[in-house]
Amino acid sequence: MCEEHDFIRNMIISLAVIAAFSLFTDANGQSEKTTIVITQDDGDTIKSILEAFKKHQNRVRFRSDIQSYLDCEAHRKLLEFGWKAVPYLIEQVALLEDIDGYIGSALIKYPNIKTLEEVFEYNLNRKAKAKNTLIFFSLEILLEELVSRRTLDKNSYQYDGIFTWLDWWQQHKHKFIFQTKQPIVIHSAKYFHSTTPQIRTTTKNGLLDIYAISATYRQIIERAAAEMNVDIFIGEQRYIDVITRVRMKKVTFEEFLYIIGRQAYVKGFDYRKTEKGYWIGGKEPAEPRPILHGWGIMMEKTVFSVGDEIPVTIIARLPGPIIDPNDSVFPCYGSFRVTTNDGKIIKDYNPVTKPKATTPPIRMVKDGHHIQVLLNKFCKLTEGEYNIRFRYLDNETPSVAIELYDRKVK
Repeated sequence: MCEEHDFIRNMIISLAVIAAFSLFTDANGQSEKTTIVITQDDGDTIKSILEAFKKHQNRVRFRSDIQSYLDCEAHRKLLEFGWKAVPYLIEQVALLEDIDGYIGSALIKYPNIKTLEEVFEYNLNRKAKAKNTLIFFSLEILLEELVSRRTLDKNSYQYDGIFTWLDWWQQHKHKFIFQTKQPIVIHSAKYFHSTTPQIRTTTKNGLLDIYAISATYRQIIERAAAEMNVDIFIGEQRYIDVITRVRMKKVTFEEFLYIIGRQAYVKGFDYRKTEKGYWIGGKEPAEPRPILHGWGIMMEKTVFSVGDEIPVTIIARLPGPIIDPNDSVFPCYGSFRVTTNDGKIIKDYNPVTKPKATTPPIRMVKDGHHIQVLLNKFCKLTEGEYNIRFRYLDNETPSVAIELYDRKVK
């Protein structure tokens, strides 16, 4: 019996050692401490494989399934090179960051580029430099496969998450020895990147910098107008409530409107100047739209001055229980979480402190039921940019970005 126990114990120890070693080793047996030597032949072959990979992606560029962009011989050959291929992929990530976002005429060094059309065309030509890089999500997946020993969920990639590889390179570049004519030089990340839904805006000398992720076009336009103190009316307009990502630097408000509209679709948003600002879209006000994912939040606007009431409509996207928000037990079962863009919690969900024995007066509601709530009743907010989520029982909404500003300052 003792011998059997010793055998089992030794087997467990052996498996633990193997498992521990695998945590520090990639799919090609390369350790975190390994020095990676890249010869000229390695570099030439990897570049050739990447060119073949890009040609494959061009052939399938109209397909909607991600796997189509990866299912090719070039993908399989690239994985055989292991970490040797990593710097060549991160080099493409650096190029994508260089051309990330749109720039206004103030940053264009050619004085003959002045009109809205010329500024937009210039930006398109800048972005055309990425024609020789792999599609961003495939770069993310490849780097995860090569370095992390796991395949990224190909349906849950985050665009801005790819730029973290620029910082990874700065921490690991000492491991790579280039025996090539031209060693790869990769810069650190130049801009702020995040995968958290948010909208960031700044202005200087009448020019706008804006960075938004997982926000609707309507929310982005509202935020830009508030930042630049421009009066706007948003009427009915196609794509106005589509969720998007955008980065612009040193743009006028009209350059911003022109570019963001054409990012949405080829004709751009309809807009015209008014005495005080801009009229965007049709004659009738655009209806508020929820973010449709599980439960959702619907707001007629997302920019407020300090002291305004902040009405929020919670939409039940699936049949389920709901109670009257005016009921005394509602705060126990439904509340907001408010965070800043860096994730700091300003107001967390109310803890459920009442015993479950006192079941709230629940009634079943249909899909699409609306609950009207004032955010002000849950917390008081000062000037700033926030992300809000709502939770009721086990149902939680996605985040929505809002801004409060001091009307006296604006």
